[in-house]
Amino acid sequence: MLEIGPGPSDDEGFMAVVDRFGAAGSDRAAAFAYEQIRRATSTGAPLPGLRRLAASLTTVGAGELPPLPRHPVDEPGSVVAAIRENPLMVLDDVEPAEVAATVAALVDDGRRVIVTASDAGSLAALRGVLPAAVVDRVVDALPTLPPADLHRLRGLLAMSTPARRARGTQQLPDPAAFPPAVEVEKLCATAARASSAGVELIAGLLGEVDAERRAAVTAIAQCVQRALTVLGARSEPWIWELLGDLVHGRRRSEFDSLVQSTAQALTTIDDGRGNPPVRAVGPLPENAVDALVAYLEFLDAGGRARSYFRSPVQRDVEPVLRQLRVGDHEPETAVELRVVLTHFELGERLVGVDTDCAALDLPTPQNPDELATLSQALTDIGAAARSVAALRHDVLFLHPGSPVSVPDVAAAEQLAAAVLAFDENGSPREAAERLDDLADSLAAFAPPHATAPEHARAVAALRDHDPDAYAAAVDDLLGAHLAQRDERRMATLLAELGSPSLARAWAPRDDGTPVRPGLVWFSSSETLLAELPPPDGADIVVVLDAGRVGVDRAMLAAAAPRMLAVAGPGARSGGTTLLGLLHRAGALVIRGRSAAAPGRVVPLTVGPRSVPMPRGEVEQAGA
Repeated sequence: MLEIGPGPSDDEGFMAVVDRFGAAGSDRAAAFAYEQIRRATSTGAPLPGLRRLAASLTTVGAGELPPLPRHPVDEPGSVVAAIRENPLMVLDDVEPAEVAATVAALVDDGRRVIVTASDAGSLAALRGVLPAAVVDRVVDALPTLPPADLHRLRGLLAMSTPARRARGTQQLPDPAAFPPAVEVEKLCATAARASSAGVELIAGLLGEVDAERRAAVTAIAQCVQRALTVLGARSEPWIWELLGDLVHGRRRSEFDSLVQSTAQALTTIDDGRGNPPVRAVGPLPENAVDALVAYLEFLDAGGRARSYFRSPVQRDVEPVLRQLRVGDHEPETAVELRVVLTHFELGERLVGVDTDCAALDLPTPQNPDELATLSQALTDIGAAARSVAALRHDVLFLHPGSPVSVPDVAAAEQLAAAVLAFDENGSPREAAERLDDLADSLAAFAPPHATAPEHARAVAALRDHDPDAYAAAVDDLLGAHLAQRDERRMATLLAELGSPSLARAWAPRDDGTPVRPGLVWFSSSETLLAELPPPDGADIVVVLDAGRVGVDRAMLAAAAPRMLAVAGPGARSGGTTLLGLLHRAGALVIRGRSAAAPGRVVPLTVGPRSVPMPRGEVEQAGA
């Protein structure tokens, strides 16, 4: 019997157990398996099945008993449930039909099962009694897909749904081809807004011009609105009539003359502000102003105000000076003469203002404040007239067939409001037409029979002007692309399995049957040991006739994370067999129908003793 005592759980202790298995081997297959395991251990390969077996052999106490045997002949699914929690199991006293049902249940659970035996006849017999539902999952070799791809395939198969499978025939547009949800939301908000007066009319014109021209018209409309708002705050009743005349080109010269005369009068008032009062105490000659101007020029040229010999200029101005008073005396100096002349100039300016007001039938200002008010009103009217005229001109020449006209100030005000409303909010009609155009463009990306539900929902949302439904459809479309990618990836990986029959067996069913991506591979123990599968290549290794093979076949546990040993009726668990080794490791034992009695199954309990080592170099595990 193979002696294995407690040992460390590291690689050293693990290899001590494996050394015992290797030393017990008697054929080239066992030697090949031993070398593979040794190399794999040195590279850090997990080998979970073999490690669990080694750990169980070194930790199970002599007095510990396994649980009572179970009898799952009529429910092989219980074996499936048991092996999920027990990586080492024994089926004792079972017939080939019972083993076949168990293998079928494991495959149906999605397990990759390796069935191995030293006797080719045992493999053939078991293969011959497999249920028909499992036959198409029998492979000649394990799939060559890398473990990561195989895991990916199994996950995709498990998550496959009829809706995802339908993605294979759908034409999904690129998400970048869909207008942003923010743009659609803005268009929907505009389409739902009540249209302002004139907006739809002006929209047809501004929508056809370039951005620069449109910005210019919008700027003029802003000027018109500001100017008319300023005029609206004034109380003069004649403002709007005068503005209307100016807009239509009437009374332009009279208006310009009044603007000029009021500006000059205000300038003269500013020039004379702070001067002493000037008054006439008697009638002035007709040439009074000319005489005063000549006398001022005389003084500025260096002439003296008082001299014994008077010049003609002095003699001409004396009658004028005697009739004037600056403050309380006659003007004498050049400064005082300028005060007098400014006084006369203001008079002339005010006369001009009165004349121009009469020409426009406007009230005459009676004081400097009223004059300033009149001047400001004229300035505001002029600005409004220029803005309205510019708007009339630009709108008239926006398009050769422009249907928009600006006949009066009221029309200009309405047009300016329409331009600004269009610039800020757009046209409800154009927004609705734009949404319809977008819907037509999106609908053309795929024919009706190949249109994805998310695609159809996005088109319908555009036609219904529903931004929330559109955003949800576009978000779901991203998931549709992922589902289509997964479906295509699944089809590719199925084709790369290397087994058309297995690919068909694994392919999802439209009837909703859950996908069970399991398989079974029948391989002789010699072949399997000579070339162990790569890590994660299989889930369970089923060893037939475990009571007739030596303990060196324990290295078969390196083929998968779980081992299920099968013993036929009458098999004995001798200490030098794999079956006895698994009993000693505390493997869960399940009796078949052929078992005579359900008695307890206990691990082999023998005291530690030394045994001759076939290869002489390997010590006891843990020693």
